[in-house]
Amino acid sequence: MSRTLSGLLFACLLTGCRTPQLVNPFRMTCEAAALAGLQAAPDLELRFGGVVRDAEAEAEMNRAGQSLAAGSACLRNSYTFRLLRSSELNAFSLPGGIVYVTHGLYAKLGTDRLLAAVLAHEMAHIASRDSLRPRSGHPEESLNRELAADARAVDYLNAVGLPSAALTNLVLLIKDTQPPGWAEVRTRALAHRR
Repeated sequence: MSRTLSGLLFACLLTGCRTPQLVNPFRMTCEAAALAGLQAAPDLELRFGGVVRDAEAEAEMNRAGQSLAAGSACLRNSYTFRLLRSSELNAFSLPGGIVYVTHGLYAKLGTDRLLAAVLAHEMAHIASRDSLRPRSGHPEESLNRELAADARAVDYLNAVGLPSAALTNLVLLIKDTQPPGWAEVRTRALAHRR
């Protein structure tokens, strides 16, 4: 993949879960998606202060993430979970199964259930190949992607015996980092997914 393609992937990742369309996301193989993610990873990591090496946090993320990964045919054994040095409250995912949680968000979570909710939501974006779709200029389309990721995340959580309330609690925890009104729309939608 060219540096331009990596740059495009990274530039659009900076806005959270919204990323550019590079190719038809459903024609790209799992291997090509993984390569795209690996090539975009160094820039993303640099932008957010690098990866924090914390054995306890890494083990906790891997334990929760690998449990949730059982429901993903394409990436079942291919997820990588990393903690970023940034104090922002955010999480990101790259094609091919790389999931990042910022140290700021990780420190604020406080429970395994909330961590699982973060990972499930990002894994849902990966499964939907959202990082390979065009960034939407319309807030409704961006919100719809978040709602779709929430719905899939609930399925992942339920599959391992965790309640959808974990995702609702996460959305409320990060309410101030979302566009106005999104947390309310998302929590209403989640109330119907229980």
